[in-house]
Amino acid sequence: MKFPNAANGVKKIFTAEILSLISSVCVFVTIVLMLAALASTAGAVSDGSDGAAVGALASGAGTVVFGIATVVLAIIAFILNIVGITKASKDEESFKMALYALIGGIILSVIGSAFTNVNGYVSSIMQALQVVADLLVLLYVIQGVRYLALKLNRPDIDQKGQNLFKIIFCVLVLQFIARMVVVIFGGQAASVTAAVIALIAVVLSFVQYILYLAFLAKAKKMLAEG
Repeated sequence: MKFPNAANGVKKIFTAEILSLISSVCVFVTIVLMLAALASTAGAVSDGSDGAAVGALASGAGTVVFGIATVVLAIIAFILNIVGITKASKDEESFKMALYALIGGIILSVIGSAFTNVNGYVSSIMQALQVVADLLVLLYVIQGVRYLALKLNRPDIDQKGQNLFKIIFCVLVLQFIARMVVVIFGGQAASVTAAVIALIAVVLSFVQYILYLAFLAKAKKMLAEG
């Protein structure tokens, strides 16, 4: 194995992404159960049936369980991502840039949260910059894998990374524009325009996420064999 640190790091990054995906599914299930609990509670209040009350209780319990699972998985994924990127940076400098972008995103998130109820303009700016920082993490991880692929004489992996790089860059630009339209212009027209741009970005984000997972899987296998 030519790059053991990168191999170990990319493996952790891949696991972190899988856990993030599961966490997202848990969020969806939590929302569904929450709506079901509200509906059952309303039914229990209106007709006083025991069945509706039991349904509300079961949905409420499920909401709590999946809610806790969401938080736990998200925290584990976050830690694994940091550890993986740090580990991989010992074999390839691009991963260090990914780590800096990750730390920057955390700082921007904290600042944005602090200004949420103080200054909406500053909070929106911080959120927009956090989107950029989060996507920069992905871009630098991809770039790091591409450099390693070239060193291992795997132009096929490099090409996949290049294609993914372009998609993520488009997502980054669209998401940033959507947030800036609302921040700079405001009003209903700006919100509608931003929503359309954001919708396009969401579709691209879904494609990007699937391709990113597939890319990491191939990178993990490449580094393990190399």
